[in-house]
Amino acid sequence: MEQSPLCSCGTEETIKHIVEECPITKFEEGIAKLHEANSEAINWLNNLEIPL
Repeated sequence: MEQSPLCSCGTEETIKHIVEECPITKFEEGIAKLHEANSEAINWLNNLEIPL
């Protein structure tokens, strides 16, 4: 399977898009809270279906 630069929603797959914009993967707390690595952020990362 060939990797695509597009997200499953059809937009260019960037970190900003994955974390803040994508209706499928968005972390509701935002990138600043993701950097805090609180329990919600760890849970979101563990359940993210995108290989990082």
